[in-house]
Amino acid sequence: MRNIAGADICRPIWSRRSPRLPYYDYSLAGAYFVTVCARGRECRFGDVVNGQMRTNVVGAIVDSVWRDLPTYCPSVETDWYVIMPNHFHGILLLVGSTGDGVGAGSPGPLPDANATGNRER
Repeated sequence: MRNIAGADICRPIWSRRSPRLPYYDYSLAGAYFVTVCARGRECRFGDVVNGQMRTNVVGAIVDSVWRDLPTYCPSVETDWYVIMPNHFHGILLLVGSTGDGVGAGSPGPLPDANATGNRER
C-alpha cells in the first residue's frame, strides 16, 4: 500500500541507525547484549510498584524462556538480565560456536516460573 506521495506505508520506518557492525558474523562465540521491546512499547511484562518491578504472567513467561534457553539451544548460555514493563535486556553467551549458527525455531510456550529478574550463579 502506498500513500499519496508514493511511499510504501506498510514498511516500517526506523528512526535510528542499527548498532550492528556491518560485516561482523553474529553467529560467532561471544557475549551479546540483547534488547527485546514489546510491540508498540506497551507495558506487557508487568508494572513498577514502589520502585520494584512486579512481573505479570507474560513477564513470568519471559523470565522462564530466558532461564530455559540453554536447554533448547546447547551452544547458548544466559547471563544477567532485567525485565522491565515494556522491554527486556539480557546478556546472551554463544559458546563453542563455529559460525554455523545456533539454530532457529521456538520450543513453544513454557510453564510459568518464579520471576526473580537475575540469573542465580
